[in-house]
Amino acid sequence: MVNMLKSAFLFLVSALCFSICFTTVLQFALWLYGTGFSYTTTHRTLETDDIEKTIILHNLLLILVFVIQHSLMASDYCKHFFTMCKLDVLQRSIYVIATCAVLQVVMYYWLPLYTDHPVWAFDQRRNILWLILSLVHIIAWLMMFGVILVIDYGELIGVKQIYYFLTNSPPPMQMKSASNRRMFDNFRHPVLLGLLLVLWFVPVMTLDRLLLAIFLSLYTCLGHNLDTQDYEYLQSQSQQKEVHLRTQYSYWHE
Repeated sequence: MVNMLKSAFLFLVSALCFSICFTTVLQFALWLYGTGFSYTTTHRTLETDDIEKTIILHNLLLILVFVIQHSLMASDYCKHFFTMCKLDVLQRSIYVIATCAVLQVVMYYWLPLYTDHPVWAFDQRRNILWLILSLVHIIAWLMMFGVILVIDYGELIGVKQIYYFLTNSPPPMQMKSASNRRMFDNFRHPVLLGLLLVLWFVPVMTLDRLLLAIFLSLYTCLGHNLDTQDYEYLQSQSQQKEVHLRTQYSYWHE
């Protein structure tokens, strides 16, 4: 009976993690699109400078909270703590849920900073340019989705760890090759290029958007340590995935 309840609890945690992650990523994508494709000007007053400084500090605090949570819970100290508490199977799921929760806080409490002179703002009547930048965003998100599929999205959000535990299998990381484990150690942010495109390729760059773009770009780049060996491994995995998908496609259409 205890084992059944434990299995049911772990299953609920994995389902909750998947649904929260999917919902948050979708909301984050729409939020980033909205902050980069809309703009409203406000006229300056005597209090404008003080208000701008307050908004900047407020948004910096939100970014700092996200960075601390994202880094602290990914550290070896935190992983060791989960192992000591015999919760290592839930470590990744809890990490993803906590990251999504903090990201929701950032989006909800983020304050836009509209001024008479944004960093840049292209004329909305230039429909072709806006269309091109919109396509860049779509392609960037498809790139991120594709990279996550190649790497193993089930393991990234912690669902695979729970499944392996429930089936009495070794942790998925122990079953990976040395090349794969090495790549994961160096590949802290698998959506680097796509995220940079989404952050910077926008028709409207307000001061608060610039602040977000700079700090997220720096944070993701600092965790990106891939070398030639890692790129070769990723290329081979991508080719294997392509062959597998083509085989499955051919099987279902025979």
